[in-house]
Amino acid sequence: MTEQTKHIVALPRWYPNKEDIQLGIFNQRQLLLLQDDFRITVIYVQAINGQDTTYEQITTKVSPTFTEHLIYFRMAKGPFRKITNLIRFNRAQKLGLAAIKDKIDAFHIHVPYRTALPALMAHRKSKTPFFITEHWSGHLNGLYLKKNKFDRLLYRMVLNRASGISTVSAVLQDAFKKNTGFDSVLIPNVIEKTTQFNLQKDESSSFIEILSVGDLIDETKNHSGLLEAFNRALQINQNLRLTLIGGGPDEEKINALVSKLNIPTKNIILPGRQNHEDVLEAMHQCDFYICNSHYETFGMTIAEALLAGKPVISTKCGGPEEFLNAGNSLLIAVDSNTGQTNDSGLLEAILKMADTYQNYVAGQMSAEITLRYGKEAVRQKWLAFFQ
Repeated sequence: MTEQTKHIVALPRWYPNKEDIQLGIFNQRQLLLLQDDFRITVIYVQAINGQDTTYEQITTKVSPTFTEHLIYFRMAKGPFRKITNLIRFNRAQKLGLAAIKDKIDAFHIHVPYRTALPALMAHRKSKTPFFITEHWSGHLNGLYLKKNKFDRLLYRMVLNRASGISTVSAVLQDAFKKNTGFDSVLIPNVIEKTTQFNLQKDESSSFIEILSVGDLIDETKNHSGLLEAFNRALQINQNLRLTLIGGGPDEEKINALVSKLNIPTKNIILPGRQNHEDVLEAMHQCDFYICNSHYETFGMTIAEALLAGKPVISTKCGGPEEFLNAGNSLLIAVDSNTGQTNDSGLLEAILKMADTYQNYVAGQMSAEITLRYGKEAVRQKWLAFFQ
């Protein structure tokens, strides 16, 4: 580390914040990976419903080379709320920029284009380069193509001015190219190995422990389908217990479904959102992991489960298929016409995994995922990207 170390200002669309400590955790982990090679400053803006003040800024110094500026603004209401919120969003970004006293050498935008305005202005004024990383599943599920022509024009305009573009998986890379015409470099999310937790399952549990983690957004994550299949599996094997970690807009819907299905409280745990450290520890305490998503651009929690040496049940939802195989998982087909999970396939997979999870080789699964997505492997890709 020298005085000439490049200073990169990150502008993520998603980032852990006081309302959702898991949102965009992969963005934070990617950026933290770079703190020994660059000076990193994060500016993240989040609207808060009912906030007392118009703006609230929280600055955290994570290390000598990593600073976070989280700016919250009061969400507007009424007929002009969209315009007002856009103005407040831009002003909040300016508050973050005003706190930066050092020269900015480059910007790094995570999920364009809304966050990109400061980078565009700096590029226009002083030719400051900016780089883009795309994580958005909208390129996989058709949402990008449903955007209006003006939005897509602005999106491509930002892409056209970028000094580099990366995507987090091959399936996203291909879809991104098809939708926009732009090439990108594949740089996956970093998967961290940890030793600070109890790495052995609590053997006092008499249950076969199943874990699933994700924002409770049923349209994407299909937790309702998971609960339906789990409930049917319970009728056959009452020794199963599901822990579903997460919060979000469909939390009430998920809780209502648990009650409707009358799943015994001893067989299900709904702890809500958890910090990243607690999620990692939960990985080590489960017997196997389930992802029932319709779409995943990468599948960070799936990779983290493998890193903990736990086999996985997953839908064929995109990104995870790049690192899932017969030696670490059971894959469930998605109906090619509807794009929906095969629910009977999930039921069969749960019952099969309950009988076979002990046959998977934990050390092998962990070593394979570390080789592909460990800190050093991913760090080298970022160093080349920012050259």
